Amino acid sequence: MFRSGTRKIVDINSAVPIRHRKHKLVNHQSNSMKTATQQFLEKFNKAFARSDIDFILDNVTKTIRWTVVGDQTVEGKEAFEKTLNEMAQETLMEVTIHNIITHGKSAAVNGEMKTPDGNIYAFCDIYKLSGFKNPKISEMTSYAIELSP
Repeated sequence: MFRSGTRKIVDINSAVPIRHRKHKLVNHQSNSMKTATQQFLEKFNKAFARSDIDFILDNVTKTIRWTVVGDQTVEGKEAFEKTLNEMAQETLMEVTIHNIITHGKSAAVNGEMKTPDGNIYAFCDIYKLSGFKNPKISEMTSYAIELSP
């Protein structure tokens, strides 16, 4: 919208001009706008933050391959479960998902996780899915970078 030769920028989700806001603008899609696969991946990432190993294991294939870039590659559901149990935390981590992108049997999720002791990690996970209807994750590649506090 233009006024008197100057541009007024307004977020489409709010009538408050962006320059008058005191908080960071974050665009979150509502669940009604997300595909079933995007909703599934959001639940999957939240399960990681909660250390919900049962949910995670129910949603991967027997031949799961998880590569944590710069760290390790885990192959097979038993090894995957062992790794999850070693990583499990009693206290919840906070997760903020910035983007969930899907295309066919491939997907990517990026965001940030905050550990109970205050460390913040930016992450990006690339997924290969087993199919289109009720997919399971067959492959994951994870990138994580610790951010300065």
